[in-house]
Amino acid sequence: MLRVVVEERGKRRAFRLGEGVLTVGSGAEARLRLESPDVALVHVEVHLREGVARLRALPGVVPPRLGQRPIEGEKVLPLRQPVELGSARLWLEAAEGELQGPLETSAAGADPVDRAIQREKAIARSMEKPRRSVVKRTRPVRSQGMPGWLLALLIVAGLGAGAWFFSQGLETSAETRGQDAVRATLKAAADLMEAGNFTAAAVRLDQLPEGELSEAQKEQIGEMRAEMVARREQSLLDVENMKGTQYLDVLLIRYEKRYLSGEPERPKVRLFLKRCQEFRERWPQHPRLDWVERQEQRFAGFMGLDERVHFEDIDWEIQALVGTSPRNYKRSFELIEEFLPGASPNDEEEALALRSRLEAEREEYHTDRLHQAEYEYDRKKNPVASVWWLVHSVIWLGDEAMEDEAAQILLKMPRLDEHLRGYQSEHPAKFEALMEHPEVASYARSKGLL
Repeated sequence: MLRVVVEERGKRRAFRLGEGVLTVGSGAEARLRLESPDVALVHVEVHLREGVARLRALPGVVPPRLGQRPIEGEKVLPLRQPVELGSARLWLEAAEGELQGPLETSAAGADPVDRAIQREKAIARSMEKPRRSVVKRTRPVRSQGMPGWLLALLIVAGLGAGAWFFSQGLETSAETRGQDAVRATLKAAADLMEAGNFTAAAVRLDQLPEGELSEAQKEQIGEMRAEMVARREQSLLDVENMKGTQYLDVLLIRYEKRYLSGEPERPKVRLFLKRCQEFRERWPQHPRLDWVERQEQRFAGFMGLDERVHFEDIDWEIQALVGTSPRNYKRSFELIEEFLPGASPNDEEEALALRSRLEAEREEYHTDRLHQAEYEYDRKKNPVASVWWLVHSVIWLGDEAMEDEAAQILLKMPRLDEHLRGYQSEHPAKFEALMEHPEVASYARSKGLL
């Protein structure tokens, strides 16, 4: 019996690991839920089968690291060696009373993919050095009554027939071995596909010799490739919908319960409807889209988003943007600039006062965030959190000098390209905003990200 140990924020937790799949991440969908903000909703899966634990990262996440190396594809997890998931760490241990040595894969405990690969190798070796059969020649036995020439003719004929049957046997044997290798490769590809490792499964299928495939096998391969495409698309959709679930739970459902019961205020309804609209546009295939549509129908007669905007509307929306951390000053100033042209004199005066107040707050906030990034990196040894604060300073401060200062520190971070790849897949909107900074974009281009 194995157990998985999690360490984050100075605390440790331990859980028994049963046969099957354990999802690990920061979202509600993860069976093992982490608290670290730099971990994806579902970051990795741990597959335990026949005593062997394998870790597989989901598509688009920052690669977990074992030692100093990122884990790509699937990796057998050794005991007591920590895997880094953002600022969290986890490792395997033998439960009390279990063998405390390294976790090894024996022939009996190997999974079907490994067994299929071993069969392929054995078959390939047998095909490289086919056995040579030896035909023993016997001295002709003289028989009285039969002429010698007739006996010699019969021997030659017999040897010719034997050679023909022998060659046919070799051809049949080679053909059989070739088909065994094809079937083993198809089985290995099917097992890899079932495990969700579509890239490795496609590599297996590409290794099959076209000329040795039957029509049925070609049809089977075509069906497998089509299924892999469909499953890969579904996997990507599932990952994207997980982000939508987090948005739904935090910015819509929790907001609705807190602010929209009874007779809600107009600014609060307006912000809620804006978020509903954004949710529908970003996650049109989300399984809980019906909840959002019901809420929109509920407030359809209350107000519309095309109505005239009042200062109270943008004031409430800006409170949501800068009332939590990280703060989005850039969007806050944009809302004020969009509001001013059609504002009444009183609303204009209040909007200008709000802008001045935000400008003063932003300068102090910027200095504080730089100190926070330095503290995360130097004292807490948490580069992921440090990058998190610097990225948001670059994209959300709305001041060129402050953005440049944060960007210069960001560009000095070790393995920045790995962090940026994570943002590119996990937070594409933030990655796109980050690429608006010319020096950061130049760095990303040099690393093949653009």
